Amino acid sequence: MEQPQKRQYLLLVIIMAAVLASGFYIWQQQSQSAAVAVAPSAPTVTTGSATAGADIVVYVSGFVVRPGVYKLSGELRVVDFINAAGGFAAGANASAVNLAQKLTDGMQVHVPGNLSPTTSGGQTTGKVNLNNADKKQMESLPGIGPALADRILEYRATQGGFKTVDELKKVSGIGDVKYNSIKDKVSL
Repeated sequence: MEQPQKRQYLLLVIIMAAVLASGFYIWQQQSQSAAVAVAPSAPTVTTGSATAGADIVVYVSGFVVRPGVYKLSGELRVVDFINAAGGFAAGANASAVNLAQKLTDGMQVHVPGNLSPTTSGGQTTGKVNLNNADKKQMESLPGIGPALADRILEYRATQGGFKTVDELKKVSGIGDVKYNSIKDKVSL
């Protein structure tokens, strides 16, 4: 795919995501109760009818599908806001989040990623996991600066993760020389 086509495709994906997010927000504001599944890797959770109470505004960040500021009503817990943010994203460390914690207005819920080193046969490899690493970890690779780290993370997000290490060559800015210098330092 040529560069202009990639940009057009990415723009289309961004526009579609914005339209879907807007529709979801409007639907959410009109609904008094909702049944929303958390991510496939987490248990399904259903929120009941909202109880009388003030609106609560919470910032949801980290490894969720749609990070942002959410306003919900009722007696709310962390799981309600993660559901509102589309559930856990790939690479989320769901066990690090207390889904049952009650929230108050102005709080932040941050979902961390799985940042443990890759293991092989019980041995730590020390490699950067392409499907779980954050920007800082990507930048730790030789020749990978902030802009290239962003492109790797963008590729991962739009493609649903890396299937092979060789896919790195599809990221703009990673040619054969750069790929050969990092291929032994990354894993899936």
